[in-house]
Amino acid sequence: MELNIHFDADTGITFVKTSGKADAASSGGMIAPIMQFMKKHSSLLCLIDHTDLTIVTGKTLEIYKRPLEIHKSGMPFEVRIAAVIQKAHEQHFSFLETVSVNSGLNYKLFYDLETARAWLLE
Repeated sequence: MELNIHFDADTGITFVKTSGKADAASSGGMIAPIMQFMKKHSSLLCLIDHTDLTIVTGKTLEIYKRPLEIHKSGMPFEVRIAAVIQKAHEQHFSFLETVSVNSGLNYKLFYDLETARAWLLE
């Protein structure tokens, strides 16, 4: 999976753009660079645009462990993560949203960037 990260100083949002194939290794591997980038910029808002992913795979147990990996990265509990996805990948990301919220992460799914951005800025 390819990953591009940039920061919008006007809004305080860290923008992440993914593309290609998302599997357990690449999805788990994106946590550290994103969290380090957010810490560097003192950002608690993250918008992840997954709309260019071509394939999304992951076993239930791998998805279940993902919020724990985020917590272990040292990211504060106040972080808000908005993930923009394709409808075709809803089942995979919906489970991730559920386990994330259940673990105390403020993680929410969206189907368009503007709605996701508005939620982050509430």
